[in-house]
Amino acid sequence: MKYIFVTALLLANLSHSFSQILKEELRSKTEKELAAIVEASSAVVGLAALDLTTGETFTINEQKLFPQASAIKIPILMEVFKQAHQRKLSLTDKKEVTRAVQVGGSGILQQFQDPVTVSLRDLCTLMISHSDNTATNVIIRTVGMERVNQTLQELGCTHTKLQRYMIDTVAAAQGRENLSTPADAVKILQLLYQGNFINREVSDQVIGVMKKNPRKNSRIAAALPAHVPIAFKPGGLVGVSTEWAIVYLHKKPYAIAVMETGRVPGDAGNTMEKLSQTVFNYFIRLGGTPYGSY
Repeated sequence: MKYIFVTALLLANLSHSFSQILKEELRSKTEKELAAIVEASSAVVGLAALDLTTGETFTINEQKLFPQASAIKIPILMEVFKQAHQRKLSLTDKKEVTRAVQVGGSGILQQFQDPVTVSLRDLCTLMISHSDNTATNVIIRTVGMERVNQTLQELGCTHTKLQRYMIDTVAAAQGRENLSTPADAVKILQLLYQGNFINREVSDQVIGVMKKNPRKNSRIAAALPAHVPIAFKPGGLVGVSTEWAIVYLHKKPYAIAVMETGRVPGDAGNTMEKLSQTVFNYFIRLGGTPYGSY
């Protein structure tokens, strides 16, 4: 019996040693691949990826500020559910959408000729799944821009700022842009995944809306197998592309934020897709056996 126990212990130690060596090799290769992808891009690129089971991270320019475009709609969504939890408002509250509040860009509410009344819950869905700018602006006026920023400060996401309404060209020309960093974005996603934004119920409500986003809108999902679930929000401006996502990979769920700015006009590029593919390839292998099979 003692011989069997010692043999089993030796085999376990050998397996662990091999697994650690394999992980170190895979991590080194992955870091080099990620750096090469970023270096080859015409844009300034930031990346943060976080293993939601172990806390392991990959980061490049993670503290750099990037314009967020529509990805900033995640903190706005969070504020709605926070205030609903505090009973400052109800998701069933009705908001009138008139021609006076309609703005261009993405969304369907701008196409309505007559005033319509929409629940706050449905405005949230439109803001995320259709990236509706009119819905977003109605929501910002409802919850308050300063409240969104106060919540971000309380969460420790001090670099993430909502500073203008959607399609506010005057504010944009004045340099008032909606900003964040890859590090802040991943921190927010981690809070949601772990149920630490207010509580599990509120966190899941926010994620539930994010999951309604059509998968075809995600550049991160474009590099993933179709069966891997994802909750995400992308954003785009001329020369700017961002995306925040929780990837529900079996055994190795992870949060990832990729941000690009200053891209050369006409450069379609696929930097985000390549970074997503490389991060996925790393985590799926770690979720396999100690010997690298899965």
